[in-house]
Amino acid sequence: RMLLRGVARGVGRVRVGVPAARVARAPRGPLPTPATPLPTPFVRTMSGSAGSVIGSAVWVALRRVVLYPTLLIGGGSLGIDEAKKRIPDMPDLGPVGEAASTVTAGILELLRQGEDKLNAVIDDAKEVVEKSSPTKADTERSKSSKHDTEEAERLLGEINRLRRQVALLEDAADGNVEEHQSELLKLTTELSTEIERLTADNTSLRRRLVIDSAERDVDSTKSVAELYSDILALREDADGAFRGEDQLPRVVVVGDQSAGKTSVLEMIARARIFPRGAGEMMTRAPVQVTMSDADEPTANLKGQSKIYRTDSEASLALLRAEIEKAMMRSVADGHSVSDSTISLDIRGPGLRPMVLVDLPGIIQHHTVGMHDSTKDSILGMCKHHINNPNAIIMCVQDATRDAEGSSVADLVRTVDPDGERTIFVLTKVDLAEKMQRPAKKLEQILKGQVYNMQARNYFAVVTGTEDRNATIEDICQAERRFFERSTLFMTGVVKASSMGTSNLSRAVSKAFWEIVHRSVGEQLDTACADLKRKENEWKARFSGQPRVKRQDLFIVGRHKILESISSLNSSLTAIALEKLLREQLWERIREYVIDTLYVGSADNGDPGSFRANCENLLSAWSSQGLAAASLGVARDTLISEMEAAVDFPDEDGTFTPLKKRALETCAENLVWGPNTKKKLQSIQDLRLSDDVIPDDRSWKSAAAFMHQVLSEEHARALAAADEAVGPSTLWQWMSWTRLTPEQKARAAAFAELANFFPLDGPARPSLNREEANGIKLSVSRRLGTDVTTEFVHETYNQMHRIHFLNLSTKSAQYCSGRYYKSEEENTGACNGLACSDVLLFWRLQNMMASTSNVLRVEAMDFRNTMEDELRSVLADIQGDTVALQAVLRSPKLDLAEEIEMIKLTMDKLKAFEARLRTEGKVPNAKH
Repeated sequence: RMLLRGVARGVGRVRVGVPAARVARAPRGPLPTPATPLPTPFVRTMSGSAGSVIGSAVWVALRRVVLYPTLLIGGGSLGIDEAKKRIPDMPDLGPVGEAASTVTAGILELLRQGEDKLNAVIDDAKEVVEKSSPTKADTERSKSSKHDTEEAERLLGEINRLRRQVALLEDAADGNVEEHQSELLKLTTELSTEIERLTADNTSLRRRLVIDSAERDVDSTKSVAELYSDILALREDADGAFRGEDQLPRVVVVGDQSAGKTSVLEMIARARIFPRGAGEMMTRAPVQVTMSDADEPTANLKGQSKIYRTDSEASLALLRAEIEKAMMRSVADGHSVSDSTISLDIRGPGLRPMVLVDLPGIIQHHTVGMHDSTKDSILGMCKHHINNPNAIIMCVQDATRDAEGSSVADLVRTVDPDGERTIFVLTKVDLAEKMQRPAKKLEQILKGQVYNMQARNYFAVVTGTEDRNATIEDICQAERRFFERSTLFMTGVVKASSMGTSNLSRAVSKAFWEIVHRSVGEQLDTACADLKRKENEWKARFSGQPRVKRQDLFIVGRHKILESISSLNSSLTAIALEKLLREQLWERIREYVIDTLYVGSADNGDPGSFRANCENLLSAWSSQGLAAASLGVARDTLISEMEAAVDFPDEDGTFTPLKKRALETCAENLVWGPNTKKKLQSIQDLRLSDDVIPDDRSWKSAAAFMHQVLSEEHARALAAADEAVGPSTLWQWMSWTRLTPEQKARAAAFAELANFFPLDGPARPSLNREEANGIKLSVSRRLGTDVTTEFVHETYNQMHRIHFLNLSTKSAQYCSGRYYKSEEENTGACNGLACSDVLLFWRLQNMMASTSNVLRVEAMDFRNTMEDELRSVLADIQGDTVALQAVLRSPKLDLAEEIEMIKLTMDKLKAFEARLRTEGKVPNAKH
C-alpha cells in the first residue's frame, strides 16, 4: 500500500501540472465536494486510474533493473563516450579582439554583397518595365517587375539599417568586445540568410517570368545575331550563375590608341558612326555593334526609340553626338574610361550579320588630366572581353609604327597563343608606303614573322583619306585605287585575298558564324546534360509524381482554402461562436480577476472593504482597457479559428505561404465598426456596476460560476506548489531524480509555514518581520544553507493564495443557498467575506455574457463578407507573377520549373540552328 501510495502521489504531481488552458476548459458539471485544506508541507493531489499508477510503477522498476547492470559493467561510460563524439567541436575563434575584427569585416562584406544583389534585382526589374510593350502579357510582367523593385528597395533599406548597427557595434567594441561579438555573429547569420533567400527568390522569379512570357517559336523578324543574343539572355534568366554577356559570340576589336581600329569597324559597318578626334582618346567605353541585313540603312541605340538614317550625314552626326554623350555619362567622376557597354544596332542592305565590340585604345603612358588608373583600366577591359572563349579577336596594328612600341600582340598571345580566334589587321598601309617603310618589313608583318603572336588570317587595309569628312564610299574607292597602284602590293608582297576591308569583312563574318555554330552545339550539349541530370533528380526525389505547373497548383490551393473557409462559416454557428468567445474572454481576463479583483480585494477579510475595493477596480477596468481587450479577444479567436480551418494536409509546405497570405488578408479586413468599442464599453460598465441580483436562480447561477472558477484556480495553484517542492522520496528513487536546492528550500519553508494556516478559517495576509526572520532561521538550520526573507514572504504568499482559494471554494458551496440571508447571517462562509463575493461573480458572469453577445454579432458580420474578400484577393494573386511566386514555395515546384526552363532553351536552340541551316550560314548539324 505504501509503495502504490508513493507512486500515485508522483503520478498525481505529473498529471496535475497540465496547461492552464486545459484546466480552464474542464467540463462543467454539478458542484464538486469541498476541496481539502492544505494538510501537509508537501502539497499533493491524486489523479489517474489504478491501472495507470501500477503501469507507471512497473515501467520505472523495469527501467532501473535494466540500467543498473548496464552502469555496473561499464556500458554507461561507453554511451557517454559515444555521445561526446557526436558533439561538434567549438570552432577556435582566436583572440577575442581578432575574432570581433574578423566578424566585423565579414559582415560588412556580406552587406556589400547584399547591396550588389539587390541593385541587380532593381536594374533587371527596371529594364523589364522600360522595355515592356503595351501588350497584356508585357503589362503584367511590367507590374510584376515593379513589385520586385519595391521589395528589393525595401530590403536595401534593411541592409542600410544593419550597416548602421554594425558601425555602432564597432564603436562600442573597444569597451566590451565579448558582449558585442555575439551580436555581430547574430547579424552575420541574419544577413546571410536574407541574402540566400533573396538570391533564391530572384532566380526562381526570373525563371517564372521567362516561362510565362517566352514563346517557343523563333521570331522571324529578328536577325540571327539578335536571336542568339536572346537565347543567351534566356539561359541567363534560367541560371543566375550563367553570364550570357561572357558567352555571346562577338568580334572584339583591340589595338593601340589611334591605330585605326574604330575606322576598321566603321568600314565593316559601312557607316561613320563613332565620334572622331585628332589623336585624342575618343572611345571611352565599350561599344557593341549588332549588324544585320535589312532593306533600309538605319541605326539606333538600345534602350532608345529614336531611329537614325545611316545614309544621311546629318542623321549620322546626331548619332555620333548621342554616342559621345552616352560615353561621357558612363564615365564616373574623375575617371577617363568606363567598362559600361553601349549597345548599338545597325541595319542595312548587304551588311553581314554579326556582333562587333569596339574598345578604348591601349595606351603606354598617362597624359595630363588623365586619371592614374586609365592604363590599367583599359588593359583589364580588353582582357575581360577577349577572354570570352566565343570571341573573335581582331588585333589592329598601325603600319606606320614600330612593332616594338606596341603591347597589343603580347596581350592577345596570352589568351589565344595558337591564334585560332585571332585575325590580324594592318592599317594605314598607304601612309606606310608614303613614309617609305621597307616592303620586306611589311611582308614579314603580314606573314606573322614580326609580332610575337599567331593569327588565323592577316589583312592589310586602308581606312581613311586626307579628307576627314570623307564618306565610307569615298574611303572604299581610295582603298581600291591604292591597292591597284601600290608598288608594295602589285609586286606580290601580299595576296589579293588579304587586301582590303571587303575581304576582311568576309573573313570576319565567316569566323564569327563558325564560332556561333560551335557555341550552339556546346549550348545544346550542356542543355541536354542538364536536362538528363534534372530528370534523374526528379525520378529519385519524386518518382511517379506528375509535374504540376504553378498556376495549376495555385488553383488547387485556392480551392482548398476557400472550401475550408466556407466549411468554417457553415459549422461555426452563432451559438457556437458566442460560447467560444465567452470562453476565450475568460481566459484573457482570468488572471486579473482572480489575483487583482478577488484575492487582492479580500486581503483585509472584511466584506465592506472587499466591496469598496471591487467597486473601484471594476470602475477603472471598464473605463480603461476592458473593451479594447475584449475586441482583441474576438480578433484573436476568429484568426485562430481560420488558422485551424485552413490547416489542411500539406506534406512539403507548398501552400504554407499561400495560407499565410490568406490569413493576413482576413486579418487586414477584420475591422470593427466605428462605434463598436464605445457601445461595448457602455454595456460592460452597466453590467459591472449592477449591484442587485434579481432572484434566487440568478444567485445560484453566480455561486455555481464562482465555485467552478475557484475550483479550477485552486487546482492550478496546487499543481504549481507541487512542482515547487518536487517529487516524493519514493518517486525520486524510482525515477532517478533528485530535488534541486530550490525545491529543498521550498519544501522546508512549506513545512515551517504550515502552522500559520488554520483548517477552517482565514489566515493573515502576510507575516511580520519577526515571524519572517524566525522562519528564515529555521529553514536555514534545516538545510544548512541560507535563505532570504524575500524567499520566505514569497512562499507564504503562495501558501496564502492556495489557502484562500480553498476556503473560497467551500464558501461558494455554502453561499449557493443563502440568497435571502443577510451578511450577518452568513457566518458559515469560511473565507470571511459573508457571501459578498457572489455579487462580484454575478457581475462578471453578466458582463461576459453581454460582451460575447456583442462580439458575436460583429464577428458574424465580418464572417459574411470574409469569403468574398478572400476570393477577390486570391484572384489578384493568380494574375500577378511576383505574388504567385511568393505564395507557392516547394522544392518539387522549383525542380519542375527548372526542367521546363531547360526544355524551353533547347527548343529555342534547335529552332535557331534550323534557321542557320536555312540561311546557309552553317552546315547541317548533328543535333
